[in-house]
Amino acid sequence: MRYAESEVKVSYGLTDQAEDIVICIEDDGPGIDAADLPHIFERYYKGEAGSFGIGLSVVASGIRYLGGHVMVENKAKPQHGACYRMYLPHSGPKPQQ
Repeated sequence: MRYAESEVKVSYGLTDQAEDIVICIEDDGPGIDAADLPHIFERYYKGEAGSFGIGLSVVASGIRYLGGHVMVENKAKPQHGACYRMYLPHSGPKPQQ
């Protein structure tokens, strides 16, 4: 909500192989600076306009704990904004190895 201009969309469904549930959160904000993208889920990393740098690392940690993974990408032009995708196993958490 903080970086959106006017809209945030949340959608969910199954991946093509129906192995994972995917939750997509996308906004219409400015997107994420290319230099920040590789670091966006690191604890305490904050880009130029960031505050604390803890929120997205907590999300990524929680999703990994549940056996999934999370990713973010900017929307392709002419659109603008970012899209966060969280993938969770359809059958529940996978055993830790």
